[in-house]
Amino acid sequence: NDWCIFDSDLSQKDDFDDEVVLLQNDNIDNEGLGKFAGGKFYKTSEEQDGLFKSNNYILEPSNNDYESIPLEGFSNINELNIIGYYLETL
Repeated sequence: NDWCIFDSDLSQKDDFDDEVVLLQNDNIDNEGLGKFAGGKFYKTSEEQDGLFKSNNYILEPSNNDYESIPLEGFSNINELNIIGYYLETL
């Protein structure tokens, strides 16, 4: 068995695009895992409506048996509740 190591100190990181992340979000209903998911994280679009900005993201699983998870309508990346980002596999 392999172990994946994730860094949970997010204070020095503000861009997770193209990173493998773990996150918890109420928009996720992951079979057996509840509101948690992991995968490669991408920002797909940014929309401006007057003063308000809305960001859309997608979380792509490494296992092709699962579908990508769209994460839409977030004004701030902190709303996604990223728990950690991938460092290495042991």
